[in-house]
Amino acid sequence: MTCATGSFQLTRKLPITPDRLWVLLTDPEARCAWAGPSDDHILVLDRHDLRPGGTDLHRCGPKENPEFTVENTFHLAEPDMACFCECLDVPD
Repeated sequence: MTCATGSFQLTRKLPITPDRLWVLLTDPEARCAWAGPSDDHILVLDRHDLRPGGTDLHRCGPKENPEFTVENTFHLAEPDMACFCECLDVPD
C-alpha cells in the first residue's frame, strides 16, 4: 500500500487581534461554529487536547454524513504560535 503525502504552508492576515484568533482556533464550540465551509457542512469535534503531544480528533463533511476523519497532533500550542500535524482519512 502506498500513501500519498504532502505539505503546504498557509499564511493569511486576518482583521482580528491575536487573542481573538486564538479563541476561535482553540475553543471547541467556537471552532465547530465557524469551521464548516457552508451551511450544509459541519465539523464535529470528538476529542480536543491542545497539550504538546495531545491530539484533536474531528469529523467533517456534509451535515447528514460527516464522513471525513481528521486527527491533529500538537507539537506546540501557545497563544502566539501553534504547530501541529494533521492527518485526513478519506473513506474509500
